[in-house]
Amino acid sequence: MCISMWYKRALCNKQTKKVWVFYFKFTQKAAHVKRKPRYFSHKWFAQVNDLDDNPEENHSILQVNCVNFQPVSPVQGHVLTNASVGISRDMKHNSIKLTFHSPRSDGRYRKEDATSVILDPAYDVRVINWWNPLYPRCEDAW
Repeated sequence: MCISMWYKRALCNKQTKKVWVFYFKFTQKAAHVKRKPRYFSHKWFAQVNDLDDNPEENHSILQVNCVNFQPVSPVQGHVLTNASVGISRDMKHNSIKLTFHSPRSDGRYRKEDATSVILDPAYDVRVINWWNPLYPRCEDAW
């Protein structure tokens, strides 16, 4: 599920050429992870270990570097159901297509209900897990 998205302008490989970097932050809920309660009791605080708690655990970021800025539909709260990388029209770059759907409990999604995000031309795509040193922190997002 996409929980956040943002973009920024950055330098390409420490050169003078500027590119647009799009970030999509995803969470994957694991079955063994306990949900946080709606209210925090003294009992709950007593069992939480602040040293082991990481709010970014089970998150990952999809980073897409694009040559040009492209408007992107807001997809926070939607589930990524398909991602594909193809060749751009200019045959020099990639074309990224992300398909999102509203979450469903049964996991069945119809093509006509999808929201598509197409980033074209893109030249670099990477998935960064929460434990990776390249994972953008809060201060990097703004």
